[in-house]
Amino acid sequence: QDLSRRIELAPGKDELHQMAQTFNTMLDQIEASMEREKRFSSDVSHELRTPVAAIMAESEYAGTYVESVDEAKESFRTIHGQSKRMALLIQQLLELARLEKPDAVQKETIDWVHVTEDALQDYRLLYDQHGTTLTTKVLPDSALVLGNAVLLQRALGNLLDNALKFAHSSVSLTLEDRG
Repeated sequence: QDLSRRIELAPGKDELHQMAQTFNTMLDQIEASMEREKRFSSDVSHELRTPVAAIMAESEYAGTYVESVDEAKESFRTIHGQSKRMALLIQQLLELARLEKPDAVQKETIDWVHVTEDALQDYRLLYDQHGTTLTTKVLPDSALVLGNAVLLQRALGNLLDNALKFAHSSVSLTLEDRG
């Protein structure tokens, strides 16, 4: 049951020592694999919580308060966008789980302002539902960075999740060029 235990032997080079070393190496690999699996499960549940909450909040709002076809269409667009985000997150998480090295993450030039605004759109409804004010100031109009849009959006999402969890009444996010 305890994968952290290892076979301890005095120094030696005979077959028994080689076999013990092989078992210890195998246990190291199994333990690392189990840790990666636990982390993956934790990441999946954490990352999917926000889009699921947004879908639930938007569908509840639409079912209770929508009074026109245009309002319903807007709610469906939000739900569809969150569903697409969940599918992309699942794809990214599966890719990350398969990666042996973090260097294998594909990077490209992306607009950090656009990534930030996409994340904020997802969180505004959640903050409203929670009764927390989300104040944002996003300047300049564009900020190009080399990175992975989904992973950067996840990082910002983690910050916004934690801010929502621990804020008493309001959260302020400012992105500005300090050039």
